[in-house]
Amino acid sequence: MPLMHVASANRMRSMKPDAQRAQVYLALIGGADGIIWWIWPPCRADNWATIKLLAAEMRKLSPVLTEPPAPTKVRWEPAALRDTVQVRAIQRNDITFLLAANAVETAATVQIKLPASAKPRAPGWFENRVMQITGGAFSDRFEGYDRHVYEIHGQWPTSEEITLQIKLDQPGREDPVHRAAPLEDELLLDPGCESDLYWSFDSTDAVPQVAYKRLDEGTRMSGRRSLFSERTGAGKSATYPGRWVTLKPHTRYSFGGWARLESVGEAQAGLYLESPSGEVRRATEMTISNYAPWRQYGTVFATDEQTVLARPVVRFHSGIGRLWADDFFLVEASDRCRNMIVDGGFEGPTAQPGSPRWWFDRYGLTSAGQIGGPDALWGLDRSEHYQGKQCLRMTNPLTDIGPADAHPVAEQRLAPGLVLHQGRSYVFSFYLKGDRPDLALSAFAGSWYSYHQFKATDGWQRYSFPYTPENDETQPFVRVDLLGQGKVWLDEVQFEEGTEPTECRDWEE
Repeated sequence: MPLMHVASANRMRSMKPDAQRAQVYLALIGGADGIIWWIWPPCRADNWATIKLLAAEMRKLSPVLTEPPAPTKVRWEPAALRDTVQVRAIQRNDITFLLAANAVETAATVQIKLPASAKPRAPGWFENRVMQITGGAFSDRFEGYDRHVYEIHGQWPTSEEITLQIKLDQPGREDPVHRAAPLEDELLLDPGCESDLYWSFDSTDAVPQVAYKRLDEGTRMSGRRSLFSERTGAGKSATYPGRWVTLKPHTRYSFGGWARLESVGEAQAGLYLESPSGEVRRATEMTISNYAPWRQYGTVFATDEQTVLARPVVRFHSGIGRLWADDFFLVEASDRCRNMIVDGGFEGPTAQPGSPRWWFDRYGLTSAGQIGGPDALWGLDRSEHYQGKQCLRMTNPLTDIGPADAHPVAEQRLAPGLVLHQGRSYVFSFYLKGDRPDLALSAFAGSWYSYHQFKATDGWQRYSFPYTPENDETQPFVRVDLLGQGKVWLDEVQFEEGTEPTECRDWEE
């Protein structure tokens, strides 16, 4: 039966070009007979450039990929790394083509041992290089999400094994997404995981002799120790909870921590804030990437009208392997900051080059390569800004469109858990500049029920729109739509309680 792979990505989690390439080659290695790309993420400029390269590569590989399918037997050494580098052998005429891809972000050095002798020269397709085969084996370097295609002049029975001897690089650490708060502002007890007094291993939720824990002094982000848990077999999840803390009602928070996972099988691990009702967990749960560098996971959320008990949790749900976590944070938004928008000044981290992490073009023009490139229709711009170093630029090449038609938008869903209450006053404001006067735009100020049309000028100007909900709004959002043909720059976006806009401040400023 033909297998078709539909390559896509969640709108809120951008897939970068290297992962896009690995996704396609892993699908081909898995036996896909065709590839279809959905609109996300080809609308991003760098992904679109990669997709065009991938299409050209698959076109050249078509005679190979259309050979009758045959199994590829592989042995991984060590076996614990069997979910990292993947390989498929395809025989055509007197040649064996090896498709190989690294399924994880960590780079690796791999020795590939063939089950039969082959000619000493193996061209690497699409890379203008030749591998030297000695004694039926050769070594190569795989960067994170890398792929290689080898032309091996030799063949062997499909019952014979290819051996991959894999050595992963030592994991590095990424730049943080959250600035460390002063110690007196930190709400968690022992956020650096230095003591058994404040962190416990939930053995009732783990199978004995299957899940283990300790404070690890050898692998850590900072301080002397980190949380460590290990799963050696199938069973229930291994959970590491911290101490309970009290969260205020009607308050905004930032939460997260550093973590690293090395696992095989259906690896699932995450960190979150646990609460008796489960609402805070749904708002804060984050998935930990497998075989990635030390990474800081972070999110924002808000409490409603009740005081909430919550505690940080690291959960190793499935898979066999090891998990580390360290340097958690839980901080309240500053009293000086009324803004419910995250990164309203567009100075924060990016989902990928040119694309701000907390903002997205929800509908947009749905044209290939429209987001993020230097000449793209949507993305960060360092040449024009009201404050700071950059702002968001949107370009609409179309004429005669209405609110329901495809056009550039800038949208942010407000923090999970945040409720706009019936009868209270709110105001949405931003600075905006057009490339021409009388440019048609619209704005949603917290809800679909708060829709406003307005005209932009060719100079920076602050616009504000009020909103008083007739009912509680549990999924608030803000959005600016460029309806007219032209270009606009957007900066210093703020949504706050009140009737008049105040000085713009970012959530964590």
